[in-house]
Amino acid sequence: ESKEVDKKVRSIAIANEKEYLTKDGILNKFVDVIDFNAKYTPFPNRRELKDSWQSMHWQMGWRDNDSGQYKGNQNEVMGVTLKNDAEKARGKRAQFILWEEFGKFDDSIKAWNIGRPSVEDGEYVFGQMVFWGTGGTATKAFEGLRELFYNPGGYNVYPLENVWDKNSKKGSVCAFFHPGYLNQMG
Repeated sequence: ESKEVDKKVRSIAIANEKEYLTKDGILNKFVDVIDFNAKYTPFPNRRELKDSWQSMHWQMGWRDNDSGQYKGNQNEVMGVTLKNDAEKARGKRAQFILWEEFGKFDDSIKAWNIGRPSVEDGEYVFGQMVFWGTGGTATKAFEGLRELFYNPGGYNVYPLENVWDKNSKKGSVCAFFHPGYLNQMG
């Protein structure tokens, strides 16, 4: 049986500071990819509904002048900066939330828990949240990243066997870890 695909998908990139989204950040990379796709592939290239660096909000599609209806898939990408205010993570319902440079967030655990209802409704999970960045930083902000990594089940993060720490106890769990060296070629 064929199911109609949700026509409107919202993705949100959240960072504590705007520079992690815009200065060679994840939103720059996103815009590079959609610009490339618009120029070199048959994928839809109209993003007339919203296309704004100022508001960090992009929405694919257009408004039909004759009918006034919105056309296209209307997928959205938004950037949000918390600026040390975890409450700004509230009410950002989305199918995909990326937490950029999570090891730099003040009150990261509070922000994560405030953001969870954006992808969960009771036991029903309809979206995904992914955190990464700034490993090895010895600051108070890094403690939230450490807590989510070593206690994933407490935050509805998928637990895996900890094969990353040399002295981890058999059966201990952690979140998924992708070390930077795996990105290197050669």
